[in-house]
Amino acid sequence: PVCVCACVHAVCLICRNRNKNIVPGVVEYGAIIHACAKEKNLQRAMLLFDQMHDEGVEPDVAIYTSLIKACAHSNEWERALNLFSDLEQMCEIDPQKEPPNLLTYNALITTLINCRQRHKAMLVFEDMVDNQAALTPDRVTYDRLIQGFEVTGEWETILSLMQQMQNDDHNAGVAPTAVTYHRAISACQQRGAWERALDFYNEMVDRDLKLRENTYLALYDACYEANKPDIAAQFYTFLQQSTEDKPLAAKFKDDRFFDDEEEDDDAYNAYDPEPLESEPSLIDVYDQ
Repeated sequence: PVCVCACVHAVCLICRNRNKNIVPGVVEYGAIIHACAKEKNLQRAMLLFDQMHDEGVEPDVAIYTSLIKACAHSNEWERALNLFSDLEQMCEIDPQKEPPNLLTYNALITTLINCRQRHKAMLVFEDMVDNQAALTPDRVTYDRLIQGFEVTGEWETILSLMQQMQNDDHNAGVAPTAVTYHRAISACQQRGAWERALDFYNEMVDRDLKLRENTYLALYDACYEANKPDIAAQFYTFLQQSTEDKPLAAKFKDDRFFDDEEEDDDAYNAYDPEPLESEPSLIDVYDQ
């Protein structure tokens, strides 16, 4: 509703200015393009962007950022790269123009990750930290990249990013969250790296991070698929404890434990309980 109101307001303002023979400026165009981007209407946003050029109104970095964000919802990653390149060229021609900022880089990285272009996203990330502006990545930057590499199970890259985010001298380090660790564990499970998954788990325990069901399930699957039933059984017990308010069998059906029940993954995934107050450790079991 807020986006629609902003869009309507901007349209009315532009029409009123036209009636007064006043050409709308970057502020008016920026408002409506931003609203279109939030409504995931890339086509309308690009039409307005072209209209700006026709009327001699130069877009600013905020407008480019909004357009790049809109590309994420239309699988238009190549257009996003072109827009980013146009912005850089505009700043080279006129050094007084504001160059791509952290929001712009994050928008481009998010678009590339959403469009399954994780390696191109890494190149943008490297340019971001190495360019003359020397921008400092924030949690959003790292979370988007890690999300992209979780899908393909590239836990080594996730580990490298987690180390980099904690060792960043510019912002005193960005601490990984429970979501960050879940994505790392999920990537390990996809690649059969159960030992590395346990390392991530123990780091979570050391940091006093609370685990939710999906993380316990990823750990259980990683150990079970690696033929480590004793450790897998312990994670299953932890999973039971995390759902003690409701019978686990009603939420998680697995023929490895419930031979007479049918699987119901949708019901399980829909259940999102509060995390345990304290997490048990598997360090002793792992050492054995």
